Amino acid sequence: MSNLAMSVRSTLVRVVRSRYFISGCLIASLVVRISWICLVVPEAISDFEWYYQRGVDISEGMGYSVNGIPTAFWPVGYPAFLGSLFSVVGPSLLVAKLANIILYMGILYLSYFVAKTLFVSEFCGRASLAILAFYPNHIAYSSLLSTEILFLFLLLLGTALLIKTSHRR
Repeated sequence: MSNLAMSVRSTLVRVVRSRYFISGCLIASLVVRISWICLVVPEAISDFEWYYQRGVDISEGMGYSVNGIPTAFWPVGYPAFLGSLFSVVGPSLLVAKLANIILYMGILYLSYFVAKTLFVSEFCGRASLAILAFYPNHIAYSSLLSTEILFLFLLLLGTALLIKTSHRR
């Protein structure tokens, strides 16, 4: 291995092992996602618009319905989450996107915890965190109102809780 390659490798290892790596990744990820939702404003169409409108309807006491007719065509989970959020702070696309970013911060930390614990490797946990923190699709998706971010957060939270309880035995 050349001197340059060894120098780059040792620098990367030092950065990943740093005690500030996890908080640095989380803060940088937060800044990147906030910048993304401020700079890129996708139009809420199709499913994204539907989820938003059902959330608004729920927050305004109209229930989970379309044109006044109760529906269960799509699961109520994400619209109910938005409805709960909107009933506290009012309907806003920006608020929904900021909620996605908060959920994503949880996803990043839970991914780190799950990977570190399951693979018994701090490096694996940190690598998972870094990859998800800066993966372009995950950054772009934070500006869309869709079920995936809430689902992934709840899935990882359940997994982390299962891991925690199984290690107590």
